[in-house]
This record gives sequence, structure tokens and C-alpha cells, in this order.
Amino acid sequence: FSIILYANTIPNGYNFDDEFVIVNNERTTKGINGILEIISQHYVNSYKGQYSYRPATLISFALEYQLFEYRPRISHFINLLSHSTEYV
Repeated sequence: FSIILYANTIPNGYNFDDEFVIVNNERTTKGINGILEIISQHYVNSYKGQYSYRPATLISFALEYQLFEYRPRISHFINLLSHSTEYV
């Protein structure tokens, strides 16, 4: 069911908060070299402030960047897989 719901997201680009957590995030764009910084800091530090602590999310983005750089279709496909296995 989740595959049917989320499959239409695969061709989309980055949007919403992706600018802060993927595209312009110095830690995730370091790939695996940014993981120590990721686990020691807030989720996002921006001109608007600091946002919670979600290291697993940022680590997954760092690993995606390490393997594929900026490829939103791959990111959306990985997201689709994670949602489809969530309830198995």
C-alpha cells in the first residue's frame, strides 16, 4: 500500500526542508566524514535557530550523499523502501 502511495514521489526533486538537511548542510555533504559532527550537534542549525536532535536521519542523508551525491530520485526511492518495510 505504501509503495502505491509514495511511488509518485520518485521523480520529484528536493523540496521543503531539504535545503537545510541535504543541499546546504555542511555535515551531510561531508558524507561519512561528517557523521561525528552529526551525532554531536542539533538536527539543523540555520539563521532561524536550532532544531531538535535527529542523528539517524542526517546519517542516512550523509550516507546517501557519500554514495550518490545529489540525486533526489534515489533519496525518494530509499524513502519509499523504508516506508514500505515499516509495517512488515
